Amino acid sequence: MLPLLLFLDKPLHIDDPVYVQVAQQVLLDPADFYGRELNWSGSTAPLAVEMQNPPLAGFALAAGGAWLGFDERALHERVLIASLATAASLALIAHLLEIPVAAAVLLGCWSPVLFVSSTTLMAEPWLLATFTGAVAAWLYGHATSRARWLWLSGALAALSFLAKFPGIALVPLLFVHGLWRRRRLGGWALPLLVPLGVALGYELYVQSLYGVAPFAQAAGYAQSRRAHGGASALERSVVGLAFLGGLQLPAALLSCLCAGRRSAARWAGIAAALALGLLVAGGITSLAVRDADGIRILSLCTSALFLAAGMQILWLCARELWLRRDAATALLSLWIAGFFLYAVAFNWTINARAFAPAAPAVALLAARAWTERCSRGGGAARGYTRALLAGSCAASLALSLALAHADRAHARTAQRAARELTKRYANPDREVWFLGAWGFQHYAENSGAHKVDRGRTLLQPGAVLIVSRGDLGRLRAPPERLARVIESAAYPAACCVATMAASLGAGFYSELSGPLPYAFGRAAAERYDVLEIRAALRLPAQPDRRELDARRRRSRD
Repeated sequence: MLPLLLFLDKPLHIDDPVYVQVAQQVLLDPADFYGRELNWSGSTAPLAVEMQNPPLAGFALAAGGAWLGFDERALHERVLIASLATAASLALIAHLLEIPVAAAVLLGCWSPVLFVSSTTLMAEPWLLATFTGAVAAWLYGHATSRARWLWLSGALAALSFLAKFPGIALVPLLFVHGLWRRRRLGGWALPLLVPLGVALGYELYVQSLYGVAPFAQAAGYAQSRRAHGGASALERSVVGLAFLGGLQLPAALLSCLCAGRRSAARWAGIAAALALGLLVAGGITSLAVRDADGIRILSLCTSALFLAAGMQILWLCARELWLRRDAATALLSLWIAGFFLYAVAFNWTINARAFAPAAPAVALLAARAWTERCSRGGGAARGYTRALLAGSCAASLALSLALAHADRAHARTAQRAARELTKRYANPDREVWFLGAWGFQHYAENSGAHKVDRGRTLLQPGAVLIVSRGDLGRLRAPPERLARVIESAAYPAACCVATMAASLGAGFYSELSGPLPYAFGRAAAERYDVLEIRAALRLPAQPDRRELDARRRRSRD
C-alpha cells in the first residue's frame, strides 16, 4: 500500500466532511455520536437524519484526534491502518485457499476501486478491513478447528456492520460457506449471532436516542432515490455491468487471457458486438456514443470494454462455481454476485463504493485463474503467464494512480474555488453565502462563508451568494431584480481521465453523473457563479427526509 502515501495530502472530497463531523462529535461525547445538527442537503437537520451509515468510521477518525488533529494528512494516515489491515487479511485468505499471495494482494489492493476508495475518509476502507478480516478469521477457524477464530470472525462481522450496513451480508455469506463445508448445522454457526445481536442493539439504541430507525431510514432513502432516478431494471443492470468491469478491468482481462486464446477471441467478439449494440442504441442511459459531430470513438470503446469485462467477471464466478462446487468457490462467487446485486438493485445509486467490498474476491478468482494457467503449460508458457501477471499488476497500479490523481485534482478544484471566491468577496460589511456540499462546503465554511439554510436564511441586499453552475440551474436562477451574476469562474479539471464528469459520462461516486465509473478525456471545467443580492431573498424550503418518508408511507397506505 506504499503508493497510497502519495495521496496523504488529498483534500476532503464527496462525503468526507460528514465523517469528520461525526469524528469531532465522538470526541465531545462518544455515547452521543450523532448529537449535532448539520446543513448538508440544503436545510439544517439532525446528523442522525443526514448520516446514512453507522459511526465506526467516525470513531476511527476520532482516534488520536485530540492531539493529532483533523488536517488532511493526519486523517489519511489513520485510514492507512485500515488499508494495511485489508492487505494483511487478503494475504491470509489467499494463503488458506492456496492461491498465490503476492498475486492476490497486488491485484486486490491495486484494483482501481479499492485503491481510490482508500484515499477517502468515508466508510469503505473500514468496511473492507473488517469484512476481509472476518472472512480470513472464519476460514482460518474452519481450517484449524479453533472456535475462538470463529468468534473473532463474528466480532469482526459486527464491526463490519458498524462500518456500513452492507457489512451484515457477512452473516448469510459465512453461513452458506460453513453449511457447504460442514454439511450440517452445529456450534460453528453460533458466532454469526454476534453481528445480528449488534445490529439489533444498534437499531434500538439509535431509535431511543434520536427517534429515527436507521434501517428504515436508509432503506427509505435508497428507495426514494432509485424511484426518482427512473431507470429500469435493465438499464441499472447494464450500468452495473459497466461499473463492475471498469472497476476490475485488469483482473478481468487477466482472467480472460489466462483462459486461453479461444476465450480471449470470444470475449473480443463479445466486446465488438456490444460496441455495435451501443451504436444502435445510441449509448448507455445519459452517455451518448453519437452526437452531431459523429461517433464518439473513445466513449464507445470504453463502454463496450467495461461491459465485456463485467460480463467476464460474472461468467468467471458462474464457471468456477459450476466446475469446483466447493465451499471456498461458493464463498468467492457469492461474495461478488451478492455485492453486484446490492449495487444494482438495493443501493440508492450505482457507484464505485457499492462495488468496493467485492474487489478482494475478484482478485482471488483472477489469481487462481492465473495459477491454473501456470500449471497447464511448460517453461515457455509459464514465462508468458508470469509476464501476464506482471503486466496486469503494472496496468492496475498505473490505472489506479491515474484515477486517484484525477480524483484528488477534482477535490482540489472544489478546495481552490471555495478558498479563492470566499477570500475575494469577504469583507466586514458583506456576508458571503454559498450553496453546495462535499468538499466545497468544508473549505467554504472554514474560509468564513455560510451555507444557505433554504426556507430559513434571509439573504440581505449587498450579500454575495456563491453557487456552482449546476446548482444554480436546479435552483432556477432568481430574477435580475433580486440577484445578479457578478462573476462566473471556471476551474479546469484534470486531463486524460476523470472520476466525476457528466461531460464524459464518468460517475465514480454516482451514476447520476454518468454510467461509467471513470472515463478518458478532458472533462469540462467546474464553473461557479457569484451572485450579488439586490433585494431581500429567501430560497424555497425543501421538505426534510423524515417528512418525505412520512409522505411515502401515507402514499403506500
